[in-house]
Amino acid sequence: MWSSVALWWRGIFARRGKKKPKMDVPLRCPRRCGHITFTDGENLYVWGGHCKEGNGPIDPPTDELWVYHNKFDCWSVQKCSGDLPRGTSGGCCGVLFPYMYLFCGHCDGEGHSSTVRRLDLRDFVWHTVQVKGPVISPRDKAASWVYKDKLYCFGGYGPDPRLTGLFEHGQGDYAHEEWEYIGWNNQLVIFDPSTNEWSSQKYTNPHTVPSPRAAHAAVLMGDQVFLFGGRHMECRMNDLHCLDLPSLTWQGQIRTNGPEPEGRSWHTLSRLDDDRIFLYGGFSQNEDVFDDAWLYSVSGQRWTEVVSHTGWCRGWHTAVVTNSRDVLIFGGFTMNILSPYIGYEDISDQIVKFQFQPSRLKDLCMQVVYGEVGLESWDQLPKELQQWLHAKRRLSPPSPSSSPSRALTPNVVLGLTTLLGQGDG
Repeated sequence: MWSSVALWWRGIFARRGKKKPKMDVPLRCPRRCGHITFTDGENLYVWGGHCKEGNGPIDPPTDELWVYHNKFDCWSVQKCSGDLPRGTSGGCCGVLFPYMYLFCGHCDGEGHSSTVRRLDLRDFVWHTVQVKGPVISPRDKAASWVYKDKLYCFGGYGPDPRLTGLFEHGQGDYAHEEWEYIGWNNQLVIFDPSTNEWSSQKYTNPHTVPSPRAAHAAVLMGDQVFLFGGRHMECRMNDLHCLDLPSLTWQGQIRTNGPEPEGRSWHTLSRLDDDRIFLYGGFSQNEDVFDDAWLYSVSGQRWTEVVSHTGWCRGWHTAVVTNSRDVLIFGGFTMNILSPYIGYEDISDQIVKFQFQPSRLKDLCMQVVYGEVGLESWDQLPKELQQWLHAKRRLSPPSPSSSPSRALTPNVVLGLTTLLGQGDG
């Protein structure tokens, strides 16, 4: 099974090659790392993050929500308005329709944040949420998920949470840097959008709780959350933990069978199905950027390496899984982000796609038709295929210098019509 996964992986990465003239370059989300992403099941949405240019950082515009249309393999951008957030990296997000919630992160001109904001996905207007009662300590690089209409957040890096009103004895530990009062926590906090209140969970058995950490990854699997890796002080870890959500009880470190991924931070975990978790990339203890991919079986408690070296090193990237089980990875740094020599070109603007089931033949054919066949021939196709082609053209108009000119032959029209009649193909 693993060899078939690797086979589908080959050749499905984002475009790579010589740069084209500017007029030939389609609309594309600018380079970034530490951004947030979410999906509606088909498309990938990107906001915020961090990049570098020259000797200083730059933050993408906060009034832009970028959309990658997976079916059409192209980008569009949605302008936002309202109470716009500051530039944010290392933030958390969660979607409870019609809102996308943004909280925590490191904000331009503000530092570590605990502010909660939400974006209305119907009119793309930002609002600041007025939190009632005590608020959590500012933090970034935490892990978050949505469960039963609440937003959960674990760990992170920032000021001591014990100094806030939302912390009591038994609600976690804290480890700070030697030279300043800032560091890592293992606090589990929950935000309830129905009341706009935070709560903090007290641990009944501290020995089963993951150590304080940041830049870890977590993934929701039914009524459980699996958490892997992250940085604790000077150590980048490879421990795996499970949180039972109905009881809010940590199960202790999972003892896995067989080989394990190396310790890392700034990686991603993605749910493929009820039993499989996909791990990609990250930043090593030796400050190298990983380009490996692993699958974890929940039932077998076993890691399996899918690809040891993809050639696409990524850290502080994001990943979502579509309804067609495509894992879409976007952005991230490609070399040591702590190096003084990292620059603009070392931050990615590419989509890396892993497919765990074959593409539909119809979709592959339509991409070829769009790129090779002239607009004047599209009316020969069935109406459904015409609608697909015109929808992609609206999202990604071809430049004049790259307009296709080939005509459809009767045999091609017949083949596409037959293919459409066969369903998914």
